[in-house]
Amino acid sequence: MADQIIADPAGELKVPLAIAFRYDEGKRIQDLGHFFAAVDVTTFMPLDEFRARMNQLVREVHSQPRQPGVERIYVPGEIEQERIAESQRTGLSLSAIGCAKLDRLAERLGVTPLSGRRRPGSFGAGHAVRENGREVRATDGNG
Repeated sequence: MADQIIADPAGELKVPLAIAFRYDEGKRIQDLGHFFAAVDVTTFMPLDEFRARMNQLVREVHSQPRQPGVERIYVPGEIEQERIAESQRTGLSLSAIGCAKLDRLAERLGVTPLSGRRRPGSFGAGHAVRENGREVRATDGNG
């Protein structure tokens, strides 16, 4: 709540619960505000102590009782870190819509579209952009 007060001192932006269509691709004005801050924690304590305290906090969160059917409790950023690691291991999947948008961009730029790269494991709808953590350099089949 403090971040909302700082981001919108005039109180003209909607509170998060009042934003019904958060992901409607820009069809409605969202009236959203954001606040970002960077704090030098070494102003308050040594960095190693801060890291140890944060690691302890994460362990405590992870050790809390879970509701039935909940396998794990996440702290902010963990899901994203897992997705990044998975993408580096197995590659990115592109939806057919995403691939089509990139194909239109490639056409405008005069480069080979993703759908035109037919090498196994190459770019394309549902195919990996990265394999084993390395960028795939797809070809048109001639090299």
